[in-house]
Amino acid sequence: MNPIPSTQNNVNKPNELKLLRSAEPKVLLQELFDEQGDFDSNKERIKKFVKRFLVYEVPKYNNRITSLQDKASRGSDKNLYSFVSLTDRLIKQCHELENQLDNRLLRKQIQRSFRDLINPWYGVNTFMQRCLEKPRGYPGDYATMEMVYDYKPRPFEKYGFFDHYLLGHASCVRSRKEKLKSYLKTFLASQAKLSPDLTILSLGSGPCREWFELGQRISLQVIPRIHLVCLDHDVQALEFSQGRLSKNQLLEEMKCINESLVTYSNNEWSLEIKLFDLIYAVGSADYFYDESLRRILSRSLTLLKPGGVLLVTHKDSTKFDVAPSEWLCDWSFVARDEERFSHLVQGVLLNSGLVFSWHIERDEIGQMMFGVAKKSKGAA
Repeated sequence: MNPIPSTQNNVNKPNELKLLRSAEPKVLLQELFDEQGDFDSNKERIKKFVKRFLVYEVPKYNNRITSLQDKASRGSDKNLYSFVSLTDRLIKQCHELENQLDNRLLRKQIQRSFRDLINPWYGVNTFMQRCLEKPRGYPGDYATMEMVYDYKPRPFEKYGFFDHYLLGHASCVRSRKEKLKSYLKTFLASQAKLSPDLTILSLGSGPCREWFELGQRISLQVIPRIHLVCLDHDVQALEFSQGRLSKNQLLEEMKCINESLVTYSNNEWSLEIKLFDLIYAVGSADYFYDESLRRILSRSLTLLKPGGVLLVTHKDSTKFDVAPSEWLCDWSFVARDEERFSHLVQGVLLNSGLVFSWHIERDEIGQMMFGVAKKSKGAA
């Protein structure tokens, strides 16, 4: 394994959080509107809607969840359905509230106020707390992803309701991992017949769970020599992956690059490996707006060998509800449906001046899009 080169500051400071300003909903509501001032021509209508939500609905929800937790603490664990129903109803109200708001800043402030009111639950829920505090400075860090992959919610009597709800909501992330493993296994088998060596680049590599699990379970008669390059802006993620893959039977070589995808997209670094058989980004595209994503994709196309593949995953905004993660955990994504995602990628492919095939596959539950662009073997 190679040392981790970097040209950036590796110190990630946790976000400074402005948590529970007031445990009293009416006081908190007044603070909220005092901060925003004259934010909307429909201020009174919106204020009435928000007031009902923060002063009545959220405290009522807290009381009911407290009652369920008390029952669970006495040995009854049959209340998950009730918890899910209550929380789904609350999330539906969050949707209704969003539909009333054009002011993005106000929506963010209301979400923060909402989390202030359910703040006591964060202190007893490791997963929710990590999502909110973002100790690595961003949502979905490698350790958070490992919690999602492990899927080990605590027992209900130990405040496990939110674990079950949120980790269950993230089932598409585990389904995406399984689909990726299946794709990689098929790719390796097909390429082994063509070349003894494969070069693969993972963008925003995170914990590299797919390679860890493949290395334990894969059974190919012929395995190519895999030269894997992992790029991630979080040095801890790279160190974690490097440690867990140090004895991976699939990898001939592993290189770690501690850089951001912005730096990558700006052509501000170079590698010993100049071209790749496969470049894939799992989860990263969900966080970038169109122009930034176009630059990342364009850069990737220039690094593909003839016949090389670019694989990019994206949540389908018509299938995956972002509200639970956004409202409960302050974890947001850029919304794209299949049409918008495909249009963006196909535009990049067209502008490259090269010949590519393009199609979209799905994970088992259908919430994740797997965009696959394959470069023509005759392309330079």
